[in-house]
Amino acid sequence: MPYIEDPDDLQWYREQFGDIWQSATLTFSSVEVDGVQIPNGELEFSREPGEESTEVLYRKGALSIYEVNSNSPFNLLEQIIDGEIPADEGKAKIESELRRHNPSNYFQDGVREGRVRETRPRMEINAAVSIDVPEDIEDEYSEVVDELDDQLMRAEEPYYDLGRCEGYYFDYIFRSDRENPAILLFADSGMEFSIDDSDTLEVVSPTSLFEDLFVSVLPQKPYDEHKGWQIEFDEEQLESMEDGRSRYTEELHLEDIDELYAVLYLEDEMVNMVEHNTGDVVPENPRYEIMQAFDQDNNLEGYLEGHNADYFEVAVVNALSTAGWLVQWYGDDSFVIPSFSEDVPRAQYQEIDVIAYHPENTQILFIECTNQDISEKEQILDRTEAISSVIDDYHIPTDIGLIQPLQTVPCVATPQKPEELNDDVVSEFEEKGIEILHSERLRAIYAASQDTTDTVDADTQFIEVI
Repeated sequence: MPYIEDPDDLQWYREQFGDIWQSATLTFSSVEVDGVQIPNGELEFSREPGEESTEVLYRKGALSIYEVNSNSPFNLLEQIIDGEIPADEGKAKIESELRRHNPSNYFQDGVREGRVRETRPRMEINAAVSIDVPEDIEDEYSEVVDELDDQLMRAEEPYYDLGRCEGYYFDYIFRSDRENPAILLFADSGMEFSIDDSDTLEVVSPTSLFEDLFVSVLPQKPYDEHKGWQIEFDEEQLESMEDGRSRYTEELHLEDIDELYAVLYLEDEMVNMVEHNTGDVVPENPRYEIMQAFDQDNNLEGYLEGHNADYFEVAVVNALSTAGWLVQWYGDDSFVIPSFSEDVPRAQYQEIDVIAYHPENTQILFIECTNQDISEKEQILDRTEAISSVIDDYHIPTDIGLIQPLQTVPCVATPQKPEELNDDVVSEFEEKGIEILHSERLRAIYAASQDTTDTVDADTQFIEVI
């Protein structure tokens, strides 16, 4: 999506969006230190006209909350960039600078949850105006902010004095980095992009932008059977709207395409992407959805590749359990169970890190996790054989015959990539029946778990992946 990164950009935005953006609302909190107001909040552009107004929402001690409404949004933005942020008359101006802003760190766009609002449109122009705190008051400003933060921590209600200040009392913390105050800019681009159930593409945009817009259609399923194509907009097919925008519609002939991605571009900038399913939608594995909800930065896959040695073993546990395996974790140092060794009952305890069993499978995985050279982990075979002999006693006859014997599979899990493994060691482990779960295999097990609501077919998954 386009960004306002420089005051010189404003002329381009005036030309493209002057008829779209009718008003702007500046809501900000301001901490006063030695007569200097340090603001922090947001400027939101709207396609709806408003009423000119300036209001003090709250004032107590060093903190004030303001709301400024303007029907000249660009003039208000230029005023902020010039360091003339509206506040009490007679207050000293402070320096400010327009810069690019990454919205994913601040608000929820349907995937990531941030700290501003949860109702932001995915397509919007955005930027930030950085506020420079004068050096001579930096320390005192920090002290005042700490005092206000302490009031929040000790407050009986979630937001101190919430009712009186209409929810904005501590926005100076939540709107941006508390040590680097900023006015965040959000402006609805006026663009709409969708494909409906009848496979009709609809694009709504400011009319002047259509000459630089195009859609890239990328079929996904069935795999490798269809090539993508590009849709450019013929001006004669545009339907004019009353608010300076135009609408384009086209019926897509998708035939046997079950799933596709459609990406809207403004020149070389991706504006938005939609996923469209035409066939039966296969819901994701709920365990995978839960993991993705918690792991929004995809850290798990990085841990499986050894990005943090301390988390590798836990990552293996989570990858298997997400894929439907029933996992017992014995590698935690705080959890010690008796050794299976009968020859030396008082021998120093040696655990197997992870034991995993799948309800739809006869395999039991005995996994030793290591960040060392895997050739040092041959002792796993002895321990696996000892446990296997115990499991053999549990084959219970029934009226329909014997339960299928369980197959114990000794494994060594390592964050190493296949090319990093020693060929001689790999051959030796294969001869001994020890499977090596390197990072690519672990990631494949985890990735395979996202496509089904049923427990993953462990025989297919494990054997094919391994």
